[in-house]
Amino acid sequence: MIRDIKFRAWSKNDAQMIDWLTISQTAFNRGENEYTILYRVLLNEGEWCIPMQFTGLTDKNGKEIYEGDIVKYYSLQHFEQQSHPDINPEIDTYIVKENKVPVSFSGGGFRADTLPFDYLGLEDIENIKEACGCVDDETFDINGNEIDESILGIEVIGNVHETPELLTTPKNNTNG
Repeated sequence: MIRDIKFRAWSKNDAQMIDWLTISQTAFNRGENEYTILYRVLLNEGEWCIPMQFTGLTDKNGKEIYEGDIVKYYSLQHFEQQSHPDINPEIDTYIVKENKVPVSFSGGGFRADTLPFDYLGLEDIENIKEACGCVDDETFDINGNEIDESILGIEVIGNVHETPELLTTPKNNTNG
């Protein structure tokens, strides 16, 4: 699989994201190759900017995914009966769990949190409903989380520089 090699950079001085087009235009305006500028950006990492590489992937909305992005995806989590004493303890089911994690490069590949992208995102509504114990036209798991098309795939919701607060979980939120 061939992918575009692209970067963007977080400018520490300006507190803004510099995209690949801006890097390329800067190189062109200086009469230089865009990779010369990129090389300088990478050499100066930590001083004035933080470079982030394109993963070669897009989210469910077609948005490019870069290192440093925060992605949201849903997973199935085994239901913990002890947190709900009013529910039959013999119930063996799953619930839908929302996850918000940063994208990074480690172990020779791009990952969201500690998982390779191949393991992220739910894909089949009917299988999810079955795992969650939904009967007939039910669309909620035992915790009241809705099971619909919105829980499929992965989605870029921000990045660690502009929206780091997305990685914190409110204390009263049991789903995320």
